[in-house]
Amino acid sequence: MDPDEMLVPLNVFDEPETFRPPPPPPTCRIYVREPSAVQGGEPAQLRLNLVGGHSLWAHHLWNAGLSMARYLDRHKSLVAGKTTLELGAAAGTPSLIAAINGAACTVITDYPDQPLLDNIEKNVDENAGEAKQAGRVHTVGYKWGDDVTPLLALLPKTSPSPGFDHIFMADLIFNHSEHKHMLQTCAASLAPGGRVFTTFTHHIVKWAWRNDRFWDVATRLGFVYVQIAEEQWEPMFPEDPGSEAVRGTVHCFVLMRKDEAPADFFDGAVPYVRNAPPEGMEVMSDSGNSSESDAA
Repeated sequence: MDPDEMLVPLNVFDEPETFRPPPPPPTCRIYVREPSAVQGGEPAQLRLNLVGGHSLWAHHLWNAGLSMARYLDRHKSLVAGKTTLELGAAAGTPSLIAAINGAACTVITDYPDQPLLDNIEKNVDENAGEAKQAGRVHTVGYKWGDDVTPLLALLPKTSPSPGFDHIFMADLIFNHSEHKHMLQTCAASLAPGGRVFTTFTHHIVKWAWRNDRFWDVATRLGFVYVQIAEEQWEPMFPEDPGSEAVRGTVHCFVLMRKDEAPADFFDGAVPYVRNAPPEGMEVMSDSGNSSESDAA
């Protein structure tokens, strides 16, 4: 046999071009604001760019984010002149609305992955460019539970308190193992008397009780909470099992530190029924322990 015939081609183990599908391309969605919310020269709609695909689900435009944005548009005084921080922002819709409505400082964060941050920057440039040029909007990578000093450093030097007036969390509580880290960040970065706004949907009905354990962690970390609004949307994932009414409901809650909540904090509360685990199930913590003490 010719020795050359024994040589293995260098590309024998190369994958053919069709072996793996290419990543999906980026997409764009248009969010139309309610006409009554648009003032002066404000944009009547937002052009929201989304990454093509991501393991952290940032390629979706979440109902909960749109619902929060609409709530902020309907209550402009909540953010005008205030400082805001968004966690797990994805498209950053609530923060864009906050900036448009005159927030003094808007800090938009997501996991420190450059494509995610570049996409947020693009959305800021296209929808809140003037606020960015005025130094009122910042985009930064941040991992929940990490030191918040870099976030607080972005607050205006004239800010009356070392913390954010409002924190936004849109559809994050399905990350069950991260409840403690999210809330630790909130506790460390919230200004005295500040509020955390969180919107969410029970996308997977059978795990609704696990979503609701977020409230147990919040209580242990010194927060009180109340549901202030509830909206019905089309389910994000129509093909999934479970009640469409449950999978299409967006819940909006506000949290405050218990010792700072005003006497009327619970006034006008929208009733919410906690979801219990299936009967007979041994409840384990999301860290794999049967005890929840690690959340304290």
